[in-house]
Amino acid sequence: MSQRKIEQVVTQTWKRTIVKCDLCGLETRPGEDWPTKGYHNRDETCIECKVGSVWPDGSDDRTHYRLDLCPACFVEKFVPAVEKTLGVVFDRGGT
Repeated sequence: MSQRKIEQVVTQTWKRTIVKCDLCGLETRPGEDWPTKGYHNRDETCIECKVGSVWPDGSDDRTHYRLDLCPACFVEKFVPAVEKTLGVVFDRGGT
């Protein structure tokens, strides 16, 4: 039995959604953590509201309000602005 080796080059195209911080422009992909320093850091943010109806057939007629903010902008800009403007205080406790 004779054998021969061949080299095959495979080209693939990837489409990815990129999430961009609405304040500073830092980018990440949905479902991935924001880039941070430190191997074990798992910084996440979510500012979202869905208002309206979801029907039994799966139709979703809600209006989606969402801000994409990186953790740094959330902590350093968003939290102080909301606390100052609305007079509320964010709970800074753990889980």
